[in-house]
Amino acid sequence: MEKITVVDEKDEVIGEARVNKILPFEIYRVSSLIVENHKGQVLLAKRSYSMVKSPGLWGPSCEGTVRKGETYHETMIREAKEELGISGIEYLELKKQRVRKPYNHFKMWYKVKLDWPIKKFKIQSEEVQKLKWIKKEKLIEMAKRNSKVLTPSFKEFIKRFYQNNGRNI
Repeated sequence: MEKITVVDEKDEVIGEARVNKILPFEIYRVSSLIVENHKGQVLLAKRSYSMVKSPGLWGPSCEGTVRKGETYHETMIREAKEELGISGIEYLELKKQRVRKPYNHFKMWYKVKLDWPIKKFKIQSEEVQKLKWIKKEKLIEMAKRNSKVLTPSFKEFIKRFYQNNGRNI
């Protein structure tokens, strides 16, 4: 079974755990990617219903747990290729988010601009059920309304970073 990195409150590595055996007090790492296009849209991914965490909810374009020995950036490269079929792209590192509920982790956010049609992405059906482009303004409104269709940490990201007094991140 896959091992993941366990960190302390300062995001410093203190150990490892099996991905399905992480204890509630243990803190792990996640990398998340926001894909935007030049039309002001954000690519959302609907999580597969077979996923343990937030099944069937809309979240960032892709994300994944940092494996033992990986960096946030290496995880982002791996996950973008596995979940969306993206490779050879430079990712802009945005912000690190501390998430305590419903799962205990640090999340590093990345962004990339791609003007691809949905059909060009090669989704990993075990993790992603569907993709869709949505206007950034509509996404912000969904987060403000506390929409139940968005993953909790994605809602928090949108509220904290996208709203940002109307400025883009």
